[in-house]
Amino acid sequence: MSQWGPPPPGYGWAPQPPRKTGLTTGQKVLIGVGLFMACSVVAAVNSRRDPVQATPKARSSSTHAAAPTPTDGDGHRFINRADWEKENGPNTWPVSIAAGRLECIGPSRVFFFAEGTYYAVNGAAQSCVGTEAPNCPSSTSKLDPIWLDDPNPPAGTKPGDFKISIGNFITPGLALCEK
Repeated sequence: MSQWGPPPPGYGWAPQPPRKTGLTTGQKVLIGVGLFMACSVVAAVNSRRDPVQATPKARSSSTHAAAPTPTDGDGHRFINRADWEKENGPNTWPVSIAAGRLECIGPSRVFFFAEGTYYAVNGAAQSCVGTEAPNCPSSTSKLDPIWLDDPNPPAGTKPGDFKISIGNFITPGLALCEK
């Protein structure tokens, strides 16, 4: 007891029992069912949109050995250096190959397909390099061998230190993912 008397009622001087803060079994089951349904919806959407899984013969290297056709379609767009630089300005074409197909495979993997090879454009596509993972083209390569140096690097830097922005391909490539 303090020198001023007993505390007023409701101030909780008596020890309180611990409160339960965990989830009930029913709540855990509902969360599990919700996650399962969300994953099922994502899987259904991706399997419908993913051309690698849907048409494996259409992706073989023998089918794509010829030059790409100038046809845009679901998840891909034919692009070439001349038209690209007319739209985006000089020195904006980031690769040494003059034409190819920009593609989105899966939810967000952006590739540049040319001369029978898929080049990984963004980080999500990089995960396909050297793997046989589902939803990954079998002939995926790094972009580095065809990625051009920036002809106008910042002052005080050496030639070859900077590359032309690959964002020039990533942004329209991700837009193809929405189609």
